[in-house]
Parts: sequence; C-alpha cells; structure tokens
Amino acid sequence: MRFRPDSAGWLTVFTVLFVALWGLSPRLAGVIGNSPAAFAAAQLVLTVLWVGITIGIVRHIAGLRLRFWGRAGGFVISAALLVLAVQLRLWPPLANLCLIYGAAFLGCMVSGIFREPNILLPVALMSPLVDFWTVSAGPVRRVLEHRPEVLDVVAAGVPAAGQLAPLAFVGLGDFMFIGMFLAAADRLRMNSRRTAATFFVLVSLAMALVVFWSGFAGVGVPGMVVIGLGFVAANLRHFRLSRQEALITSGLVIAVAILVAMIVHER
Repeated sequence: MRFRPDSAGWLTVFTVLFVALWGLSPRLAGVIGNSPAAFAAAQLVLTVLWVGITIGIVRHIAGLRLRFWGRAGGFVISAALLVLAVQLRLWPPLANLCLIYGAAFLGCMVSGIFREPNILLPVALMSPLVDFWTVSAGPVRRVLEHRPEVLDVVAAGVPAAGQLAPLAFVGLGDFMFIGMFLAAADRLRMNSRRTAATFFVLVSLAMALVVFWSGFAGVGVPGMVVIGLGFVAANLRHFRLSRQEALITSGLVIAVAILVAMIVHER
C-alpha cells in the first residue's frame, strides 16, 4: 500500500517548498543572465510557484482536523512567532511564513460561524467590494502611499528573481479569506479541491498583472475580487437559493457592480 500524506504531511511539504523557493530566488541572477526575456520568464515561474505554494499551505491548514481551540492555538503561536521574527529582524521570509500561517488559522476560526453554503454566497459577493474600496481608495491605498514599510508586517512578499527584496505583496486579509472559504468548503462538503484550484488560477493571473503591468505599480490589486468570485464560481452548484433569495442576490450583484464602477470613476 502506497503512503499518502494527510494534510499535516502536505503542510510540511509546502512549508519546506516555501523556504526553498525564497532561498533559490536571489541565486537566479547567475542563472538567467541579463536577458530581459529570460528574466521575465523566470519571474513568471517564480510568481506562479509562490502562489501555488502559499495556497497549498493555506489549503492544508484548512484541512487539519482541529477544533476551534486548536485553530485558536495555531493562530496565537503563529502571531507570537511573527512578532518575534519582526522584532529580531530574522530572515524576512520566515516572518512571511508566520503571517500566512496566522492568517490561515484565523480564517479557519471564522469559518465556524457558517452553518450552510447559502450564507457564504453574500459574504463572497460583498467581500470584493470592501476589499476593492480599501485597496483602491481607502486605508490600504493610503498605507501604500505614505507608509509602505508597514507592508513588511501585514503582507507577505512575492520573491523577485535575482534579488532579496520582494517584488510585490499579498495582504494578510487575502490569506485569511482563502483559509475561511477553504475550511468552510471542507466542513460543509462543498468542493474544496476545485476551490483551491480556482484560487490558484485566478490569484496567479492577478499577481501576474501586479508584477508585469506597470499600471498596477504602487497601487495594488484587490485580491478579494478574484478570491470571492472564484469561490462562487467553484461552488455554484452548492448554493440552493429560493426564487426570492435569487432575486435578492441578483440585486446585490448589480449593486456591487455599480459601487465598484463608482470607485473606479472616482479613482
């Protein structure tokens, strides 16, 4: 019989891969040379690998068979290690790893409030609006403009080919919501595997825009737009709406679209 690792085993694998990826990325300069095309290809591969590994970490934290207090303990330990890593100025990727762990455990804790799939639908539809406002016009944008050093504590960096400094950042809230949706999908017997795969594809596309499209430089992409809509797309058949609920949800989608358009116009 072949050994098939459980979530704890896969979590260990993805954690090791995370550390290895950060250890490898600064050394790529001697491999890829000075060719812009080679650099772009290496950076694309690094970005996609980083997204896949981080989602793998969150996916298997969500898959751990822990009760609320076990997840709370994981969050507290991760938060304490994050503070310690920042205070002692340890290798920055270690702080990033603690942040991802802590955010994932927090999201898993929050997932316990959802008792049926239908409750997750309005949350998934409204969360992009909140995130879009905070990133495009609200507090996150102000932080990016006036205190970018805060990102070192509240966001995980995407490794850059051939250098130590991260090329882009993903916020704590994005990992928290990914963990929340995946843990809820597991517990409510929705399609958690398809959800994780959808997150991987959409977040990879979003990060490619951030890394390669200069129009997003310094302003960021609201991650919850792709996370929330990706969750809905991956689990559409699990939402059992009455006619009235479907009408309310349709109205909510229209309202969100109008508000997003207004925010874009103001921006």
